[in-house]
Amino acid sequence: MARMWTCECKALNTSSAAVCSVCGLDRTPRKAKAERGTVSICPADNAPVKNGVCSRTGQFPMTEVCPFACPICRKPLEWSGACHRCHGTTSGQREDWSFPGDRYELEDGHWVKRADGPRRACTRGENQVGAREVLHVLSGAALETRLPAEVLDEVPF
Repeated sequence: MARMWTCECKALNTSSAAVCSVCGLDRTPRKAKAERGTVSICPADNAPVKNGVCSRTGQFPMTEVCPFACPICRKPLEWSGACHRCHGTTSGQREDWSFPGDRYELEDGHWVKRADGPRRACTRGENQVGAREVLHVLSGAALETRLPAEVLDEVPF
């Protein structure tokens, strides 16, 4: 399958096309990224960044894209360790979803590792129970007084 690029007019074009087939605009190049091995400056503490890592903290600066790939489909992971393409499963079933990568959290302008992957994703039932608890806390009143009397099959969001 050929790679495609999207023009400002929202038309899809083949990767070999230098101009848009609909409106005729020239293809705009992607934003240039610093090559690996080059040095840039960390925006959080103004320390040099080499190979994507801050030299002062040894962590990834907040402006870096997650450099890790999913071990299953080889697509880029999110900093949370999630893969939005395969959801960490080869079966495709919701019950088998997982977070195949490590979880990183933003702290003082750097991505800091907080949990090792892979981790199991919560089931649909666990997600609904958690959402009900959040609704209860946010409502400030008893959950039963704020929700309809019938049992909810789906959480409203």
